[in-house]
Amino acid sequence: MKKTTLCLFFGTAVLSATALLTPSVSADTPSGPKPTTIKLGLFFPANGDLKDSVGKTWFSLGADYEFNKQGAASTSVPVAFLDYTGKGGSATFLAADGVNTITADVRFNVLGIGAGIRSYGEAQNSSSVRPYFGAGAGLYFLSDSGSLKSTDGTSISVSNHKTSLGAKLSAGLEFGSSYVAELSYVYPGKIDGSDLSGFNLQLGAKF
Repeated sequence: MKKTTLCLFFGTAVLSATALLTPSVSADTPSGPKPTTIKLGLFFPANGDLKDSVGKTWFSLGADYEFNKQGAASTSVPVAFLDYTGKGGSATFLAADGVNTITADVRFNVLGIGAGIRSYGEAQNSSSVRPYFGAGAGLYFLSDSGSLKSTDGTSISVSNHKTSLGAKLSAGLEFGSSYVAELSYVYPGKIDGSDLSGFNLQLGAKF
């Protein structure tokens, strides 16, 4: 968990520094394009075992930065992204001795840092709403942890960490220069045989 938290803060710092150092928008045009997006939403795991153990919906957080975006004339831009999702669950059941009860806790975390390309279409019906499609790849830091605690005082705890190559595909709508709505499919890899791929549905604000 400490490793995931450090990676999350590090990735956020990298994106923030990039936004400050890249001269995408002139200081004389404050109403110009906003290259940084912060997104919040829900992650829906595709793995049935994950749905049963920790839930069908997880919290998700995302941030990305578009390089060299020039406004309405931009059709394709390189993007750096940071994504996080995670959730824990627990269950209580009767032990084999028929007397004690056992509580099982499990948690999964996924942190992705990578880059890709985003392509914009034309605004629909002369409005400020523009569709876009994207693809990217990067490093995904996966972790899972679990514990068993019995009412007789017995307890067992395990945790695992893995770094893997992963990819994502996305489609969304940009509303003017301020907001986005995005659906993405993420494949971060597997840990201990559990496939952590799934869908993200997020709303975001641009800065």
